[in-house]
Formats: sequence, C-alpha cells, structure tokens
Amino acid sequence: ELGFQLAKTLNGNSKITSITILQDEACNDEKEPFKSYATDIPDVKIIKANLSDESMTVDSLQSILGEDASFEYVWDNASKKPEGAGKAILDC
Repeated sequence: ELGFQLAKTLNGNSKITSITILQDEACNDEKEPFKSYATDIPDVKIIKANLSDESMTVDSLQSILGEDASFEYVWDNASKKPEGAGKAILDC
C-alpha cells in the first residue's frame, strides 16, 4: 500500500519523468492495491521479482531491472535487513 500511494503521488508530479515499482511476485493481483496498478498508475512501470530470494545478487537484480537501468532514488519499504534481495537493492 505504501509503495502504491507513493507512486500515485509521484506520478502526479510533472518533474518526475519515470517511476518503477519492484514488486514481489508473491503479491495477489486480485487484491488491492495490486489490482489497481493498471487503472490508477498506468504510467508506472511494474517489475515483478522473487524478493524473498536470499540468493539474489546485484547482477541478478540488474538483469531483472534491465542491464542499462539506473535510478536516482530508491525507496524500499520491504527489506528488513541488508541480505538477499534487500542487499542486492542497496548495492544495485
């Protein structure tokens, strides 16, 4: 819910040129807020990945995001400590 609301707010700002949500693939697309992604934030890029994968590395995450992808700001509201996917997000 927090990521959805943040993306929705940022999406309304003309100074923001792109928004990407890295979404855990375990989400239920039939439940809110996930089912509203397409209608409420259609311009936001949603990339799904197994965020519970403790073996995820910078290289595997970069491959998921796109080899040339880069981000100015990252807001992570899922990781509890810098391990696995959480560490890969920090290092990427």
